[in-house]
Amino acid sequence: MSSFLPPHYSLRWRRVILAAVLLYLAWLGWNRFSLALADRDLLTELGVSPGSTYLMLYGALWFLAGVTGAVLCFVRPRAAFVAVCLLALTGWADFLIFTRPAELMGGWPFMLIYTVLGLLYSAWACAWLVRKEVLADGRTE
Repeated sequence: MSSFLPPHYSLRWRRVILAAVLLYLAWLGWNRFSLALADRDLLTELGVSPGSTYLMLYGALWFLAGVTGAVLCFVRPRAAFVAVCLLALTGWADFLIFTRPAELMGGWPFMLIYTVLGLLYSAWACAWLVRKEVLADGRTE
């Protein structure tokens, strides 16, 4: 069935799925930002580490990177991969720097597998791993 589809059709659906995932991550970042802002006094009173300022900045970064990556999926697909790499890098930095109890560090193999699979999928969807196709009108996709 896929042989009847234009060559760029499957790339478009891969990008739609990637954009949906990036918008979900942006929504998570927005929630982290807004909840840290709303509960700033409580977090300060409880002495939560990292503090509310870090949580707000981190949430805002994830929101901006997710929305930017989702838009770039359709405007400049190869540049969207940079946003995905930024999200992966900041996710790992947050995990390694602020995960204190040894019990929580046991989940790193699963996080590593999901990160590698996510990076591979996003590279595939953004045409980093796909040979360029020449369309009928001479454009490359």
